[in-house]
Amino acid sequence: MSAFVLTDTRIIVGTTDISPFTGSFTPTSTVATQPANVFGAGGFTRSLPGLKSFTEAFSGLAAYDAGEVANVFNSSQLGAQHLVTVAPTGGLVAGDPVSFGRFIIDSIRAPGGNIGDVASFDMSMTSDTANAEGVIASPLTLRTATFTGAVVAHVGPTATQRLYVGLNVTAATGVGTMVVTVNSATLVGFGSPTLRATLTATTAATPGWQFFSVPGAITDGFYRATLTQTGAGNITSQVVIGVA
Repeated sequence: MSAFVLTDTRIIVGTTDISPFTGSFTPTSTVATQPANVFGAGGFTRSLPGLKSFTEAFSGLAAYDAGEVANVFNSSQLGAQHLVTVAPTGGLVAGDPVSFGRFIIDSIRAPGGNIGDVASFDMSMTSDTANAEGVIASPLTLRTATFTGAVVAHVGPTATQRLYVGLNVTAATGVGTMVVTVNSATLVGFGSPTLRATLTATTAATPGWQFFSVPGAITDGFYRATLTQTGAGNITSQVVIGVA
């Protein structure tokens, strides 16, 4: 993928697509280094990598109608845990790149700004587990029946990594349930697939999110998500997969 300009990044926090209100995002990954000095280091400082952490900061416009960013995320949400997915190129088709993880809201400022300014919204979040780099397995779309996603290519986790699956349900009405499964296969034709993950059933009348992982190693290079719906439900959802 060549260089590109950020124009249609999609950001989903839990059950809310905050993209219509967000004009800036800053993901930061850090690792704590610990001193490991020994006489045999030749007189130089020696360090070892320790705990990793990830932060996400979002800035944009405050809006207070039902379902809008400042209505959903306010001081009562401080400390709340959410699945955060960021698709830099929009996440409109299966295979688009995405980073995702489970984060805790540690700061919210809304509304902000000076007199005469458009009211601003700022929120920062800190991870409480891994942040996975991956791809869209099922784009954010309203579905009313069982859906099988496209086969997407992705390198599987090694023995020291995990395969992560994320589900965002941003809207749900009606009755019934939806169960998400992820299979993998060695060939793009998807012959003899292996079941890798089964998420908890989502009730059609309740938006929500899930973050699930399975240990490696998985040598398969192709994956596919299936969203099995029962009953008359209208469910808007997104499924992402990744490795960390």
